[in-house]
Amino acid sequence: MHGQGRMARMRDRQVDAAVALAILEGLRAADRPEEYLEDEDLSITLPRRLGLSDVVGRGIRRYDEEARRGRRVAESEVADLVALVVRRGDADEVFHGVGRSLAERDPARGLLRYVAHRGLRMRLARREVSKRLRKLFGPGVARFEKGAFNLVGIDVPFLQADPGGEVGEILTGLCEGIVQDLTAEPVTIRRSRSFADGGPQDHWMLGEDGSDGARLAEAPAASEETDGR
Repeated sequence: MHGQGRMARMRDRQVDAAVALAILEGLRAADRPEEYLEDEDLSITLPRRLGLSDVVGRGIRRYDEEARRGRRVAESEVADLVALVVRRGDADEVFHGVGRSLAERDPARGLLRYVAHRGLRMRLARREVSKRLRKLFGPGVARFEKGAFNLVGIDVPFLQADPGGEVGEILTGLCEGIVQDLTAEPVTIRRSRSFADGGPQDHWMLGEDGSDGARLAEAPAASEETDGR
């Protein structure tokens, strides 16, 4: 029943067309024809790879137009694109780049990043992450718990297409880009996964050992919901 519920949400939920655009642009950037696998039979694989590039090119043009018009597309449609990335050995790198691209697409910079207290800047970053997640994926994706930056997945998009969870790197890259924009300091977002009765749960926190969080905020933050409730 739990899995059926997630499938129903995926069929119903819509995501910003910019997500599909960023995935295809990430694929195009990663799939360079001049890079070949060892012992690759080019007579067989090169036409297929060039064909994929043509398909990706058409998709980019389509989703670029959709994104410019502020339109949304079915999550299940974008999940098909996610499945293309999952097959790659560098899927986590591609997904991380997709997240950074989405952060750069709508930068959240402001004067407060230079004059505000570090703790306030981190609070603004958490609010911006919450806002961006709702805009891109809809409500109920994740929530913030106590800590300088402690994001916990609730209903992370596209996991049906990637049970291994590498697609969560989209959120890693997105969070990193937003936090760096609003704190004006280099940070690293660490993603981890835990398992409970309800299945796997993803977590995103600052730094390898939490040191970034201690540096950017002196006191733990109150729990914040990303779905605006």
